[in-house]
Amino acid sequence: MSDERFGYHFGYELWMLEQTLRRLVDAPREQIIINALFEGYCIHARALFEFFDDSPYGGKQDKSSLYVVDNDSYKRFPKPGDRGRVDALNRKLNKQIAHLDQNGRHVYGVAERISEAEMLEMYRLLQRELINFKSQLRPEFKTDAPPDLGPPPYTLPRPSVSTAQSEGVAFVTGLRTTDD
Repeated sequence: MSDERFGYHFGYELWMLEQTLRRLVDAPREQIIINALFEGYCIHARALFEFFDDSPYGGKQDKSSLYVVDNDSYKRFPKPGDRGRVDALNRKLNKQIAHLDQNGRHVYGVAERISEAEMLEMYRLLQRELINFKSQLRPEFKTDAPPDLGPPPYTLPRPSVSTAQSEGVAFVTGLRTTDD
């Protein structure tokens, strides 16, 4: 059975997640390139966390539940502690990435920023969940299933956040190569 959302778009999200993370390792030390790769990585991580999320918000039309044999028996992020970490990381993603508003979604200090370790943790969580998800696929989707994610890189540029103020709005960007 062909389903473009699954056969193409899901695979695209995984490919972008892996490739943006890999490109960060060897990225030119230009702020704009590093920020674009960091933000791209985070956007795709958030999209994948939402795809695997079984909560009722956001609609079911693009959720993993459409593709598994038995949604009631499919346990997302089943390793002890993973579900809590996914929720915490998703909150950080939602606070730091792709929000430009005055509603208190500002990121202050190193502790609130998405760190290198957290980026690698997101990758490993999604890597494990992809394997778990593929083991639960309905037969008609198995042939369109994307390949597993490759191993994560060992090092990334040091994450940081730079902020500019304009009429009370914080502009939050991703990584930079200089210390705060």
